[in-house]
Amino acid sequence: MPTSLTEFIEILGGGTVTLAGHIGEGLVEMAKSAFFKVDETGAITGINEFAGVIAIGGGIALAIGLTTKVVSYIFNIG
Repeated sequence: MPTSLTEFIEILGGGTVTLAGHIGEGLVEMAKSAFFKVDETGAITGINEFAGVIAIGGGIALAIGLTTKVVSYIFNIG
């Protein structure tokens, strides 16, 4: 393979890896700002109110779903 083609492939691949890394860093920062309380240094100090509401809603949905399955199972035993 010619040297110029090899270099072009390396540049293209390296750019893709760098782009993916920056996208990943951006997604991490977005998730941190949406779900966690972060201090000046960037350390996570707790969850914010939005994440608490999401967790409570998920817990309620899980409890309702499991209760429905258990009641259905009990009534279908006989």
